Amino acid sequence: MDFIQVFSYFRRHQKPTMTKLVLFRASYSYEIYSGVYNSKFKIGQKQVEAPMALMQLGAFLKKAGIEVRIIDAEVLNLDKQALVQQIIQLNPDFVGGTSTTPEIDYLIDILNDIKLINPNITTIIG
Repeated sequence: MDFIQVFSYFRRHQKPTMTKLVLFRASYSYEIYSGVYNSKFKIGQKQVEAPMALMQLGAFLKKAGIEVRIIDAEVLNLDKQALVQQIIQLNPDFVGGTSTTPEIDYLIDILNDIKLINPNITTIIG
């Protein structure tokens, strides 16, 4: 399901309560490329670009009446367990993650962990 299909789904199946969506970018620098790095970076010791695509999508969906949260685990230095825990605590209806090709397996692992904890959450890769 791509994000346009998700938006269409939201419009057709809007619940009486506000739909909650969490968009995230996983922490890739250490988790994926640990062979390149000797130690986990601390905040401020690496250059990280803002997740503009997630921010644009989030703004669009927020205007449609959807409650959107964005978690940038790369900036926050969240490992997989901490990221999953933070997402689950927000109790979203939908969770969307993004990645590049080298990070896709890691992203799928995160989404699978979320589904193991709460199978009612719809997960999206985009």
